[in-house]
Amino acid sequence: MEDNLTTIDLESGNTHLACTTNQGTQCSHPLPPSSCITARSDTTLATSTQHESLWPMEPRMGSTVQTETTEPTHPSAPGVSSSHTGSPNMNAEIRFDADEDVESINVDPNPSTTTYSTRISGESRADLHDPGISSTSSTLSSIQEASGQGHSSAVAQRPPISESLGIWTCTILAGGTAICLGVLAFLIFLWAGEGPSGGEHAAYVWRRIMLSETWSAQTITICAAVVRTVTASQAVVSTSLVAAILLERRHIPLSKVAQVSVARGVNDGPLGLLQDVVKSRTLKMCLLPEVILLIMITITGFAIQFTSTMLLSCFETATLVQFPQQLHQNLLLSAEKDNNISILNSYSQFGTSYAVFGELETSDSPEPNTYGVSDTGPKLRSFVPFQQEQRTKLRAYNGPAFSEKTEVMCMRPSIEATLSSLGTPDEAGGGASPIISGTISYEDTFQQANLRDWEMCSTFYQHGGSVEACLPQNFTCTFPTNVTDQVDPFPMIALCHVGMDIVATSFDSVSLLMPAWNDSTPLWTASSASWVYLTFATNLSYQGWVDYGPKDGNATLELGPAVARDGEWASYELTPSMVLNITMCLAGLNTYLYNVSMSTSTDPVEPAVNWMSSDAESGAKPGQDMMGTTDDPLTAAQRGILSITDFSRPKNLASDEISQDSYALWVGPSLLNVEAASNGGSWIMCNYCSSDGWSIPPDIATLFSRTIHTTGRAAWAIQTFLTVYTQSWYAQMLPQFDVAADAEATFSTQQSIPRAWAGLTAVLAIVLAYLSCIWAVAVLYVRQARYTRQGNVWHTVAQLTSDLTEPVLRRANQTTDDTLSEQLKGNDPLVRVGIDKGSGKILVLKA
Repeated sequence: MEDNLTTIDLESGNTHLACTTNQGTQCSHPLPPSSCITARSDTTLATSTQHESLWPMEPRMGSTVQTETTEPTHPSAPGVSSSHTGSPNMNAEIRFDADEDVESINVDPNPSTTTYSTRISGESRADLHDPGISSTSSTLSSIQEASGQGHSSAVAQRPPISESLGIWTCTILAGGTAICLGVLAFLIFLWAGEGPSGGEHAAYVWRRIMLSETWSAQTITICAAVVRTVTASQAVVSTSLVAAILLERRHIPLSKVAQVSVARGVNDGPLGLLQDVVKSRTLKMCLLPEVILLIMITITGFAIQFTSTMLLSCFETATLVQFPQQLHQNLLLSAEKDNNISILNSYSQFGTSYAVFGELETSDSPEPNTYGVSDTGPKLRSFVPFQQEQRTKLRAYNGPAFSEKTEVMCMRPSIEATLSSLGTPDEAGGGASPIISGTISYEDTFQQANLRDWEMCSTFYQHGGSVEACLPQNFTCTFPTNVTDQVDPFPMIALCHVGMDIVATSFDSVSLLMPAWNDSTPLWTASSASWVYLTFATNLSYQGWVDYGPKDGNATLELGPAVARDGEWASYELTPSMVLNITMCLAGLNTYLYNVSMSTSTDPVEPAVNWMSSDAESGAKPGQDMMGTTDDPLTAAQRGILSITDFSRPKNLASDEISQDSYALWVGPSLLNVEAASNGGSWIMCNYCSSDGWSIPPDIATLFSRTIHTTGRAAWAIQTFLTVYTQSWYAQMLPQFDVAADAEATFSTQQSIPRAWAGLTAVLAIVLAYLSCIWAVAVLYVRQARYTRQGNVWHTVAQLTSDLTEPVLRRANQTTDDTLSEQLKGNDPLVRVGIDKGSGKILVLKA
């Protein structure tokens, strides 16, 4: 026996076995032509004998395979197992196949059968193509040599992911998923990014997109296009992966093997592959996991095509806050325009205005104290220098603004008075109106109200002259009666401006007599220049006045002492069932030109205050809410006005210009009060009543009456009256502005933005389901596919060659797939791609 070291030498293409006997004698055995050796570095190789035709691989010059053989009785060296039976003399031809995954050595010996355990020293199969790589070692674990048709099989190793999937496929899967998730996150940002207050505090990017006329819809369209493009690419890749799984792990008809194999490298999406699966006679394939996933990919991919439609269906018209605008426009009056303003002192000459204004919020409440004093506290209100269309969209303003400051204090008066009639009352309603005349005792009134340090008279200096005036002691006012036969649950209201007693003056014009309110002194002192009002509320009917009142115009009735006191009101009996409620109010009004900062979180509202015959006061509720004269406190936003956060005198304007503009605003309301006080009548603040006095537009009368009827606070009603008149006067001034000033304003706008969540939720669910299916297919592919190099085409064609497909390929040279399928009916076996046991090649095999 020989203790052989067998060498397979591949030099110059001459292949032989070199051996050494135990005695050191050299021997050589040529190998038969049908033998095949394939090797990988550090890989166990199997050898077997075969007689089929193989694709030879050109041998690498200088590569050797060394085989150690010993007698069966000899122990093997560590790591080496070698034995043989029969004659060592054999002829073999060794060939290498470049495409084999399974490494094998097939030896066709002489009639005897020999089994070897071999160690191979040489390059791996991959290295054999590179002459610059040195030899490595591989272990041949077993070589089976058998005569006849004997053969063995082996299983291919799974290639690395970088080779099996490819860099481009991995990029499409991972990168595409990242892009889709990023787009979904961005869409959620667009939907949830508005926040409160019309997006005023939203992120800059969100505001830039949504405030544009077209960017919002364009952004959604682009996002949808990105998702569609990415998912379409992933669908193509997933189709290739599913085709590989079906071809390698499942059984498909021979007539479909070409389409499925080529789909691993080239396809136009999952629909074509699904058609091939459905058309196959093994419909059970539709229940395979990878096929179900591909169906889901097809369905969700189709739904993704409507992403843009679903997202745009969520758009609704909403109010957004724009970016601040720097303005330079006419906000003030020149001296020339100031002189041109008409002296309007009657509501009959211009309409009332409930224009938007800003208010400095305070915690003051007119609730009467223990002494029956109701005080609104000082209230600063600034008027907006824009027309209505801009006012109702104004969210913030910083700049010069005409402003008013008011305060009203009401208390129970101490008076002595008589009642008379203007005309002779009769049952036919001859037009007689009640008149009340008398004097006010300020000492008793202020003492009961616990108001100290008051003064009766004061001297005022203004416009180059002086006025000495005192608190008015004498008054003459009218009050209304109910003209209906029904008992009105609410009293009839009238407001009487008493005026001031002028002691001495250096002015000739009465229009210059009224000084503005000095808000640095208490209202109950003459030096404050406050206005004195008497407010009347009575349930006196006209018939009651006929029955109990004076019988002619010269008769009078004494007004007895107050029969009841409630808060700021004192009640006097007129008839056994009818009373006259009176409260005395001190009101201060002054106007300023301030630099103000005011804002709101909602669009301002200019209410429509209406008088309705069916319900005279319900139409005034919006105006009452706007003025904040309700028992339940409302915020500035709820009232539809702006909230002032800061105010100061303008530093960039001359003092005389400020004074001129302030006076122009103040003169209107002041002249109204002068005219009313000189007439001796009252403003009639009721609509179903009879009285002599000053007529008031129905909306103002309704608003005034409703305020008293719902709250009992005359101070609120008077403050509202002064503000509405000042506001209406300002509306006449606004078109006359001709002096420009700088200001910053922020307006709202109507934009279509995503609001509804149904469409976005559907898109999120569809895309996430799609991505889940994509990755499930990728996981199945990595775990099951062994023979496919995704994205490569040649191997998908090369693996179709086999004894089964050769006749089909010849027949398909000039025919259609459908024709070929018809020809294969009855002879269309189920096949798969696998390693041929004989050749070791990856071929189409019968299942």
